[in-house]
Amino acid sequence: MKNLFTHFLDVIFPFLMALLGFSSCSGILDVPCEYGCPNSDFKTVLNVSDESGKPIQGIQIISNYKYPNDSELNKSDTLYTDSNGMAGKTVNLITVPDRVGFTFNDVDGDENGGNFTSVSISDSDIVRTKKSSGWYEGEFTVTVNEVLKKDTK
Repeated sequence: MKNLFTHFLDVIFPFLMALLGFSSCSGILDVPCEYGCPNSDFKTVLNVSDESGKPIQGIQIISNYKYPNDSELNKSDTLYTDSNGMAGKTVNLITVPDRVGFTFNDVDGDENGGNFTSVSISDSDIVRTKKSSGWYEGEFTVTVNEVLKKDTK
């Protein structure tokens, strides 16, 4: 009888332990276990045109991501408008910036229809466009439609 009981334990016990191990991986209170660091997608959509509404190609746009307390996360990025006067980029960031500034520069002179005056925007509205949960915080978008004036110099 003792041999039958120990044989039963030798066969069934590892099977039960394996089942318990798998069931513990489901998370606490049906919340999935996640490893990593918080992140979000940050999308920039920029449209540049002249005073008549015509798109301007070749405008350099420097975007400045600003975080609280002038943190080390502050960074800049440079984009150029295409033939439709549009520029944009989606980046995955650890945290969403507090504000984003843009500087629009005409770097190619008369090639795009004239010299245009540089413009700086220090603060743009950041809008949450997709919600999520867990480590992924969703998608945030900043959209700027800028009209540049011809330089009269």
